[in-house]
Amino acid sequence: MTPQIQFTLITSKDPANKLFKSDGTKISRGQVFDATYNKISVSSIEELIAGFKKFSNTQAITLGITDKETGKLTTTKKVKDDLIARTKKYFTFPEVGFLLLDYDPSENGYTVESPEHFAKVLRDIDTDLESCDIGVRYGSSYGIMKDGKLISDKKSMHAYIIVKNATNEKITQYKKYLVESAWAKGYGHIELSSIGSVSRRQVFDSTVFSPERLIFEATPTLEAGITKLETQYYIFKGIK
Repeated sequence: MTPQIQFTLITSKDPANKLFKSDGTKISRGQVFDATYNKISVSSIEELIAGFKKFSNTQAITLGITDKETGKLTTTKKVKDDLIARTKKYFTFPEVGFLLLDYDPSENGYTVESPEHFAKVLRDIDTDLESCDIGVRYGSSYGIMKDGKLISDKKSMHAYIIVKNATNEKITQYKKYLVESAWAKGYGHIELSSIGSVSRRQVFDSTVFSPERLIFEATPTLEAGITKLETQYYIFKGIK
């Protein structure tokens, strides 16, 4: 019997997706303070990613779950009774869940050319991923067009894998392993911030390895004159 893989669907009172205005300007709308949550179960990575097409502009996910099937979210200062906050105190990785590996292009970093290339890089970083299915899709800002001309071809990508016997502590340990392996194999780089601080980065974003973190997969809202290429996804099967 295929195990059910759990995650949490967050439905906000306000829009939580990107907005592309008629002049091509992008506005990120990711502030979620007043929302409901529902525990969702699927049987595969493909079922997860295919379901993103049905998301409304107020929906996002977390890869962690709470001990309740459904409820309401608020800020940490307003927690009471059945109102909880989106923090590690309430959200933990399920025993069988998903892990996101997020690639965001950088002028200083390693360049990933395609979803297939991203899957190969991840399997080079951790050879155990050779036996795992990896689902990859482009980020929501890819393929934005204004009056029929491409204005955003940023090749950010989200890769999903299934993890079993997960806990917050185990995922943290796995993140450390992946970061060290990425640097050892040439996929790390240094980023300099606008204020001059130096940060270590790698081909995936290590900040998303947290059960309460919001992941935005809904299609952007497009004003008049703006269109978008359909977001494709790819499943790269593991060697069984």
